[in-house]
Amino acid sequence: MKQGTITFKTNNLVLWELINNDKMDNNIDNINKYRKQKRIKLTISKDDNSIEEIDKNITNEEFMGLAYDDNVHIIF
Repeated sequence: MKQGTITFKTNNLVLWELINNDKMDNNIDNINKYRKQKRIKLTISKDDNSIEEIDKNITNEEFMGLAYDDNVHIIF
């Protein structure tokens, strides 16, 4: 049997890519169809070049806002 790699993308990652690549309009109803509020880990680059790591429950509205922020990186 030949071995292979299995990969998958979470809903958060797929939505993040769609939003960032302008493939999904800025409509919260679209996000609500595919994402439930959940805990995620992210980093935010600060003005003083430090990085803040956050682990918290993110609403869909917050998720959309974070997707447009170039200083935010979600840890998937």
